[in-house]
Amino acid sequence: MLNMAGADGAISCWDDKLYWSFWRPITAIQHGADDGNHKTVADPGWTPLVPNPPYPDHPSGYNCAAGAFMHTAEAFFGRGKTTFGVTATFSNPPGSTPPVTVTRQYERFTDVLDDAIDARIYLGIHFRTPDVQGAEIGEDVAHWLDKHYFQPVK
Repeated sequence: MLNMAGADGAISCWDDKLYWSFWRPITAIQHGADDGNHKTVADPGWTPLVPNPPYPDHPSGYNCAAGAFMHTAEAFFGRGKTTFGVTATFSNPPGSTPPVTVTRQYERFTDVLDDAIDARIYLGIHFRTPDVQGAEIGEDVAHWLDKHYFQPVK
C-alpha cells in the first residue's frame, strides 16, 4: 500500500511541478524587485539553510510522498491514536561535536505532516502553499487507493 501510494503521489506531484513551474524561495527573495510588485524588496544575499533542488517549487515532492505515506498508514492501522516515535541522527563535521539524535513522538500518523511542512519552510526549500498542497495531494491519493484498490477479499 505504501509503495503504491508513494509512487502515485510522486506521479501526481511531478505532473503539477511541470504544469506550474513555480520559483523557489531563493529565486523569489533574491529577485523580489523583479516580480512586478512594487512593494516587494529583493534581498540578493539571502540563502537557504540547504541548497534548493534544481526543479520547480510547487508542489512539495517530499510532502506529496509524506501525505501519501501517512494517510495510507492511517487507512491501514485506523484513524485513531497510534502513538509512535521518529528518530533522526544529525552528523556534524569531523572534529566537531558528536552527532545529535532527536526523537519526536506522535499520537497519529498524520501529525507528522505538520512537522514535515514546517521543516521544508525552515530549510528555505519551499513556500508554505506548495508544502500544504503537496500533503493534500498525498492525502487524496491515499484515500483514492484505499477506496478503489485495497478492499477486503471474500
